[in-house]
Amino acid sequence: MNTWLKSLLIGTVVAGIAFVVFERMSKKRTLQYFTVHYELERAAAPGTGPSSHDETVVELHKMSQVLQTRCKNAGYPIEVKDLANGEKLDVTIQEISDTARVQKLITRIGKLEIREVYTVEELASLNASARKETEPVSIEAVPADDTVIDTGKAIKFSAQEPKPVKKVEPAPSFESIFTSSQQPDGAEIGSVAEKDTAAFREIFKKELLRLLPANARFYYGPNLTSTMTKKSNLGVYVIRVNNRGSILIDNSDIKAAMQDFGPSGDPTVAFSFTSIGSRKWGMLTGNNVGRPLAILVDDIVVSAPKVESAILGGKAIISGGFFVSEALALADQLNSGAMPARFHIIKQEISQESSGINLKALLIILVAFAIGTGTSYLIFKLLKSN
Repeated sequence: MNTWLKSLLIGTVVAGIAFVVFERMSKKRTLQYFTVHYELERAAAPGTGPSSHDETVVELHKMSQVLQTRCKNAGYPIEVKDLANGEKLDVTIQEISDTARVQKLITRIGKLEIREVYTVEELASLNASARKETEPVSIEAVPADDTVIDTGKAIKFSAQEPKPVKKVEPAPSFESIFTSSQQPDGAEIGSVAEKDTAAFREIFKKELLRLLPANARFYYGPNLTSTMTKKSNLGVYVIRVNNRGSILIDNSDIKAAMQDFGPSGDPTVAFSFTSIGSRKWGMLTGNNVGRPLAILVDDIVVSAPKVESAILGGKAIISGGFFVSEALALADQLNSGAMPARFHIIKQEISQESSGINLKALLIILVAFAIGTGTSYLIFKLLKSN
């Protein structure tokens, strides 16, 4: 047999042995990926009519930019095309190993706000004063799925409020559905069961609106402090808005965000502020020492920590009981900015693909083949010359 043929045969055997050893060590023969294809269209904001064609095109263009930034920051190849004369988006994302993370990456608005709150103690004091001069109030009806309650204007509740399971008859009392917080200096004023949110809204409109300051809005969030109630209940928070001179921190103040872990090992989102954001954060925390601040993501309170002292380092942490995938997705969203509008997914397709032999295995095979072939050829030549 020709020396080269013998050498090639031995090189092939060596490469095969190297591949088997590598496979047993790595225990991973192929890399499995997914490709996700979406068709998206803009969703009208709650309580508003349809947008004009030009407004829709502009907002979808901004959405396209945000989506591309989010996916590129997360390491996913993405392709975005316009459909229906610019009124829809065709989005294809490749090389996905965690479809749940991508779903959150795509569907969340990613709007971050840090705001001041009214505590139970403050509201009790304000309500006592308000009861001395009660007057009838005019309540403007708005759709139930609006974003929040604006106590100075119309009644608006969180878009995240679950749909009522059934109509409550007879109407329950406020005391039967609302559990007050036992922490007077906490951010959460109480909690309500998900099935009672519709009844809570009606009672609020009829009985409680006139007792609240004009710059207050209700938001829902996790049941953080009401230890005597079920954790599945929704916490109720009263957020300060539209204060003259109030300091609002939002996405524009975020420089960078990353998924991290807290002292107890729970997933968190750590972020740093821009120079302007750092000054605002220092002033906001300095003005609220001993008081809680509410951190909201997409109009949901995710955390309401109490400020121990002014924070001048330009950094903050969100710990909201996240899973790792949720913390990663939120960090990606903060790094790319908030969506300019909500949208509907009108089509979704997920396909599984395989990358075949991974690059590391291929490199090992080639190196083993070259070494086996070259070494055996030299040995055969030496033996032949002797």
